[in-house]
Amino acid sequence: MSKQVKQKLSQRIEKEVINETSSETRTLSAKVEKTRGRNKSYLIDLRIHSPSSLGYLNLDGIDTAPALVRLAKVKGLDVIAVTDYYAVDYLERVLEAGQNSSVVILPGVVVRCQVEGCDDVVLSCLFPESAGSQSVRALLRALKVPAHARGRHDYIVDLAFE
Repeated sequence: MSKQVKQKLSQRIEKEVINETSSETRTLSAKVEKTRGRNKSYLIDLRIHSPSSLGYLNLDGIDTAPALVRLAKVKGLDVIAVTDYYAVDYLERVLEAGQNSSVVILPGVVVRCQVEGCDDVVLSCLFPESAGSQSVRALLRALKVPAHARGRHDYIVDLAFE
């Protein structure tokens, strides 16, 4: 990551509010372990898939949301984004599982579209931490994604992206 990108990320993290309903106002950076000096670094994974994605190993009777958060922490990740193909069903569970964790969880969704004849353009759409699943659902409605596309990596959004 370039120095300029790191600096912008650091500035963005300093400004974000992580929990508007909390009695005490905390910034997003409060959840990310701070380092001293100018050179802050964060480990991030902005494309985490959940059981909402087809083909994901389903463990019947086991809530894998806390496991995803624990695994991110064990891997030393500071920030993850839950980004399934056209699906947000599992997102709230992961957000809830991460409430008391040092791992910052960003809501997101993966969208596949066609641009100038190329039908393999994959967009990872990320939202502020406070957005929740309702913002992701609103985007999917605006893109006219049908319910049957939920979790399908082969569905292509049929809209012009100009």
